[in-house]
Amino acid sequence: MPDSKDFGDYTESRQIIPVKFKGQQGGYNHAMFLNDGPPIYGGRELWALPKKYAQPSLSVDKALIGTLDYGPVRVATGTIGFKHKTIDQASVRASLTERRVSWNSSTIVSKTSL
Repeated sequence: MPDSKDFGDYTESRQIIPVKFKGQQGGYNHAMFLNDGPPIYGGRELWALPKKYAQPSLSVDKALIGTLDYGPVRVATGTIGFKHKTIDQASVRASLTERRVSWNSSTIVSKTSL
């Protein structure tokens, strides 16, 4: 995130699981991996997000290539074609205006512990 206002430049990746609760779609933040301490600490302590230290990266060639190294182990590699065809702008606009809620583990725990 080169434009992060409070924490400076860092790289972040997430594993978000699509969920539905009482008919409302959202995303569950299962895991978040960052390569800088302060945004990890802030995410954990201020917002109770499941952040861990790792080395995520995204590079652009003829394809987008994403990798995630956790310690000395490469745990994920993903590729996807890059700019093969024009996106249907109406469907993108509709998806951006659709209301979604994001839950993390602390939100679910706090609601179930009431």
